[in-house]
Order: sequence, then C-alpha cells, then structure tokens
Amino acid sequence: MAHRPRRHHDLAPQLAGAAASAAKPYDASDHALAPFAPDVAAAAAELAPLVTRELLDEVAADVPDEWLLDEPGFTGADEVRAAYVEALLPRAATIHERITLGPRTEGRPQQPPGWLADRLAPRPHPTQKATEKATEKDGTT
Repeated sequence: MAHRPRRHHDLAPQLAGAAASAAKPYDASDHALAPFAPDVAAAAAELAPLVTRELLDEVAADVPDEWLLDEPGFTGADEVRAAYVEALLPRAATIHERITLGPRTEGRPQQPPGWLADRLAPRPHPTQKATEKATEKDGTT
C-alpha cells in the first residue's frame, strides 16, 4: 500500500479560498535569492506561459488516487485534481504582479510566510533538546 501524506482538513473550502489567497502580495525582500536582484517580470514573461492547463493536468495526474480519495466535498480523485488545477492556473499566470523586492532586512532571520507561521508551533532548537535531556538524566540544572 502506498504511503498517503497527511490529509488537508476539509480541502474544499481551502481550494475555494485559493483565489483570494493567490491575490495577496508577496514581499520577497528577504527571500534567499533576493540579493541577486532577480528580474521577476522577465522571469514571469518567460516562464508563466509554460504553466498551462495541460501541464498542470499532467502533474496532477501523477498524484496517486489513494492520496485524493474521500476528500470532503469531492466525489473522487479526479475532481480533487481538477480543483487543484483550477486554483493553480490563474495564480501561475499572475504571480509576478504580486511579488515585490524591497531592501533586505538585515540582522533579522528569515521569516516563514504568514500562512505558514500561523500554523507552526514554536519548537526548541535540537541542541536545546539535547541539553534538556542531559539535565533530566544527571539531575543538574
């Protein structure tokens, strides 16, 4: 049996809200490639036309059915695939219109995008975990 990744909870509303999410601006000033001052408009002009419905359909077809079955609000895997294609296609065509590159924020660690930061729970650094385990083991503080 193929491994199935964690399911999105209630995928239908997430995909329905994808258009609104895709319209939000993205400040790429702190992106790892920002210091190279990429020409986002030129890259989009060259690459965006390559992201076609046919390409997205082909990529979505590679996702195993078992990963997409039983999603609430959908009748089957092909309907989930079609919803993803519908959400991604307009985003690919206009992403460059929402990317801004301002001055890099020095002295600040890179921050995850807001949608991801909201879902991340604070986690101790691996060395902090090791220190805590050693303290518990030998009883020191």
